[in-house]
Amino acid sequence: MEKKLTKRQIAVKVRKFLEKHAEILCDGSDDELSCMCAIASTALAFFFTKYGYKVQVWAGIAIDGTWINHCWCVSNSKIWDITATQFGDYPKVYVTSLDDKDYEPYKRISDIRCLHTWPREQKPLADKMRFIYQGINL
Repeated sequence: MEKKLTKRQIAVKVRKFLEKHAEILCDGSDDELSCMCAIASTALAFFFTKYGYKVQVWAGIAIDGTWINHCWCVSNSKIWDITATQFGDYPKVYVTSLDDKDYEPYKRISDIRCLHTWPREQKPLADKMRFIYQGINL
């Protein structure tokens, strides 16, 4: 029987894989995961779901309204953001409460691809997501 991982263990593994492959997944990205929030949140949601955790991907404005088109995961009334490091001194796995005033959701996303206005290299397209899902051994 497969051992159930905690959400933090999953988030750490997803983050490490994305850091290692950031440049090929999103042109211009780096180990801080710049411009990868939609890809990272989609991957994190996939693996949370795989291990039986309920999760949604949300988008909105975060950190004093200075971020636009930012994505994060929400699970059990907690925000899980594995790309907050691109904006400053945040932990690689940033977990905060849903009432955190630094995160202002503007849309709950059932299908992340609806973010059609985002640059193509930042979208969680099928080929990128397949590479991630097959590459992360969880």
